[in-house]
Amino acid sequence: MPHTQPPGGWTVRRCVAWSTARFQEHAALLILATLPVVAVIGIAQVAAAVLLGTPDEAAATAGDLGATLREAVAGFVALLAIQVAAIAPLRLTHAIAAGRPPDLRAAYRLDGLAPVVLTAAIVSAVATAGFLLLYVPGFVALFATGYALFFVVDAARSPLAALGDSLRLVLDHLADTVVWFLLAAVVVVVGALALLVGLVVALPLVLLGTSYTHRVLTGPPAGP
Repeated sequence: MPHTQPPGGWTVRRCVAWSTARFQEHAALLILATLPVVAVIGIAQVAAAVLLGTPDEAAATAGDLGATLREAVAGFVALLAIQVAAIAPLRLTHAIAAGRPPDLRAAYRLDGLAPVVLTAAIVSAVATAGFLLLYVPGFVALFATGYALFFVVDAARSPLAALGDSLRLVLDHLADTVVWFLLAAVVVVVGALALLVGLVVALPLVLLGTSYTHRVLTGPPAGP
């Protein structure tokens, strides 16, 4: 059954306004939960530089099977680590979108963690394979699977069911989800350009916007 929108539907203006307002209300909590994500991203960048070398060195080994395998493993581990680190802020933004008060202790609970990690691992594997195919398929994979973790957290869906739900959601609302994906990418890039410091603001905003988009496009209205 296709996902339906509540009256008024999703618009980028409503999404941005809601996300900005909620970030201002819960800024300290969201930034605190996002700091480990930014740390993992920084560690991943350093590890990639050590394992894969400079861009010139990586280009010189292009086509080498060993170098390709190292790149694939590094990419998979980095994507998985970032997603696992982002589970806590994702739970917080999901609670906010559901109209519940965010609870930092509940965001770090271990119960229900296994399906979330497994879903993140599948997303990481698919995206890594896509990035090895000239990058574009990797971004398509991230777009298509971008709501899978939200379905696991929101409805306790199994990893495969959540991936299917995510794909159906983006196909049912292709225009809206493409617009949000592109805007979210711009926000993350701008945050990363600020020497990673901007990510402590950019990432919560993107998670809030994605939580809002998931909530609105799957039926229930987002929290006030």
